[in-house]
Amino acid sequence: DMKKFVDVIKGCEEPIVVPVSIDHQTCVVDQEQTQLIQTLRSYKFDVIPMPLTHSRTLGGGFHCATLDLVRE
Repeated sequence: DMKKFVDVIKGCEEPIVVPVSIDHQTCVVDQEQTQLIQTLRSYKFDVIPMPLTHSRTLGGGFHCATLDLVRE
């Protein structure tokens, strides 16, 4: 659930590049965010690690670099 997701983000020690949530259980995360990936997986989230090189130029993560056009 979202509260659990927020708690995971707040509990990480490394700087967090905010992931984007696909659904209540799945998120796309910068593959360099190894601690976040491990923590999310330990809470039973499905994690899709992806490269995020171009977004770093502008600052931000998948959440900041994407735009929800339709969300059900």
